[in-house]
Amino acid sequence: MFRHMLVRLEDSPETEFALGAALAFAKGYGSTVTGVYVREPAPVHVGPDAIGVSAAALAAAGVPVSSFETDDHAAAEGERQARAINAFEAMCRDAGVRFRCDVRAASTRGTFADSIGTADLVTMPRGEYDRGAIGSEVEQLVKSVPHPFLIASQQISTVKRIAVAYDGSPGAVRALAAAADIARNWRPETPEIVLLEVLPCGVPTTSHLSAAQAYLDTYELPHRSLVLHGTAGDEVPEAAA
Repeated sequence: MFRHMLVRLEDSPETEFALGAALAFAKGYGSTVTGVYVREPAPVHVGPDAIGVSAAALAAAGVPVSSFETDDHAAAEGERQARAINAFEAMCRDAGVRFRCDVRAASTRGTFADSIGTADLVTMPRGEYDRGAIGSEVEQLVKSVPHPFLIASQQISTVKRIAVAYDGSPGAVRALAAAADIARNWRPETPEIVLLEVLPCGVPTTSHLSAAQAYLDTYELPHRSLVLHGTAGDEVPEAAA
């Protein structure tokens, strides 16, 4: 299912989390991992009266805007790129995973979204690092790009449980199928799948879980079920912790 993994590279501690997650999946699936590094755009230089006005707005108004890369910016960006790519290549070699690297120069969101292409799974860090450019793009990418995303906030070396919020909807069915596929391919131990049904307080359980349980039994995958009462936003994160 996940034959081509895509990782957004950045010279930040969090990138290692996303890459570690991608490599953990790649070893189980025999995937190829592509690391994409987007070079930071050159500074935009405008007149003093244009402070606080975007370059796009100035250009639309016919105001000349110059964008050029200074020697200092080019050197600093070159060092960040080298560190990110060297770390990516070293981790892939250590894991024995096929890899390739792609360097692009443009806006983070547009360029990275364009590079996703045929990727089966996109892994990114959460974006909590204070210098990172990724954090501000994660939500927009997840909403705008029709690909599965894995957002990593810590190092992943193994998976013992996969929680699936299940209500019988088409989206829940796809999530269950993805969880089952991951469990079947994960090495060395098969993770347990935890089915979560979240219902309003006082509402009895439905028949949805029975269908999900039967599906997992077909593949002889270990699983258990939890019926929770409340809201999904409150109950699912707590149950999955």
